[in-house]
Amino acid sequence: MQIKLFNNINRLRQAVSVVTAVLVAGLLYLTPFNPFPSLSAPLDAPSGGGPEIPPPAVSPVQERNIRKALHGMRMSSVSSGSRDSSGSHAVPSSMVEASAQVHPHVFESRTPVLNIPCVRMQSGRCVRRALDGFYAALWGHRKVRVALWSDSLMAGGLVWHSFALRLKRLLGDGGPGFVQPWKFHDWERNPFCSLSVHGRWYARSILRGALARREYGFGGVNLLATGAGEELSFVSKVPVDSIMIHVVISPDGGRLRVEAGSCIRHISTSGVRKTSLISIRCNTYVRRVTIVTEGGRPVRLLGVYLERSGDSGLVLDGAGVTGARFTHLESVSREVRKTALQARKYALLIYSFGRNEVDTGISHDYADRVRSVLERDRDISGAACLVLGPTDQSEKKGGRFRTRPGVVRVDEALRRAATEAGCAYIDLRELMGGEASSYKWYKNKLMWADLQHLTPKGGRHLGQLIYVTLMSPLSSGSAGGK
Repeated sequence: MQIKLFNNINRLRQAVSVVTAVLVAGLLYLTPFNPFPSLSAPLDAPSGGGPEIPPPAVSPVQERNIRKALHGMRMSSVSSGSRDSSGSHAVPSSMVEASAQVHPHVFESRTPVLNIPCVRMQSGRCVRRALDGFYAALWGHRKVRVALWSDSLMAGGLVWHSFALRLKRLLGDGGPGFVQPWKFHDWERNPFCSLSVHGRWYARSILRGALARREYGFGGVNLLATGAGEELSFVSKVPVDSIMIHVVISPDGGRLRVEAGSCIRHISTSGVRKTSLISIRCNTYVRRVTIVTEGGRPVRLLGVYLERSGDSGLVLDGAGVTGARFTHLESVSREVRKTALQARKYALLIYSFGRNEVDTGISHDYADRVRSVLERDRDISGAACLVLGPTDQSEKKGGRFRTRPGVVRVDEALRRAATEAGCAYIDLRELMGGEASSYKWYKNKLMWADLQHLTPKGGRHLGQLIYVTLMSPLSSGSAGGK
């Protein structure tokens, strides 16, 4: 009798263990992935209240106002009689001229979170603001390219994906854009294209000491293969037919084979030392693009760009590098930077740094160095520029959660540098809700317990807030003259 009872108890224990394992597995499956598992401990509630979380972004009314404003701008350009020799709508080559043709006054910000400085005064009034070129590009019947550089805030693609999706819905999908040919961390990825690496590639990052020639690509990487058969495979979420490969041309350069379905091209990287963007146009749309080294000579690859051909749609070239700081962009050679920026013909350059500077502190000349980077890129590309401030990071002091002092210092330095360089500025801390808003985001499952890194839900939410803020001059009705 005792043996039978003992066996029954063992069976019950085993059944409980199985049920517990199933419940835990189900909970892990339904819970969003946390890349920082050590930061999951709950926090004590602060005394007193705090700022509220901004409401869900992009209301139907805002979206309708944006589309209405763009439609009105296009109709105004048509009625102005601007047509080419074929009788179709003509888009002026200068975005600033296009902007002036459409509306009698410049685009102004209607929210203190977005600062759009004046970059040209005439007869005592502002005739051009920092984002006029970008807004003018939106109504032109052509492809709009946006460049984005960031630290880990964008590295996982969550904020970037949410922001880009909104613009793609407005303008059409022009393809995944820039794809980093290497991943130093698993979470660094392009949300619109996957990457597989095969063989022996040697990667040098802009974070790990500058190369003598400072030959870094869009994402701050220089990739070297010294043997044959080394392979990179890219799989786009949308079919593409246009490929651009950024390589280093050198006297000892080797060869590449690019395969995109039935479209196969052989590329030589041998010649006088320089960097070059090699363009390939295929006759068919494909999702998979493979790059394979040929021969035994070295090949240096800086980046790959995938697009859909055509004259419309949005392409966002994004690169999020974990641990990056704004001043790392100084390490890129001006000539290399010029090759990429001029070939891509961007309408807007976006910079999102500052989170790592909060931890390490900033030097007395930080703002001047940031301004120099912004002015260099503006001079090279002729594009509008936008700087995103650091997100809120809170710490508990005296029984209350307060924003870390370093956040305020970095925010002020970036704001000053952006204004002096003629770039727009979005205050992400204020956009999140202001003082100690990261704690509120944590309580709403938008931020992990370190009060610094966004959850997947938080990344999507912030991306939509950035989109609404950037497009607010259109949705608020300031897009056209009266």
